[in-house]
Amino acid sequence: MTSQTLREARKYEEASEKMIKKEERPDFHLSTRTGWMNDPNGFSYHNGQYHMFYQYYPYEPKWGPMHWGMQ
Repeated sequence: MTSQTLREARKYEEASEKMIKKEERPDFHLSTRTGWMNDPNGFSYHNGQYHMFYQYYPYEPKWGPMHWGMQ
């Protein structure tokens, strides 16, 4: 993946997450900025922060070509 591709993906996430109403987001649940999340795993604690890895498709709220995400 090129840094240009990653920059474009981050711009897409930033714009798309603004379209999701606050009341449509869970109060306490792991969720992505936008798109679809599956198979959360790899929950870990490192340097004072918790991290979760998951399968991620940011372009639609359904399964698609897989990416990896981390929170």
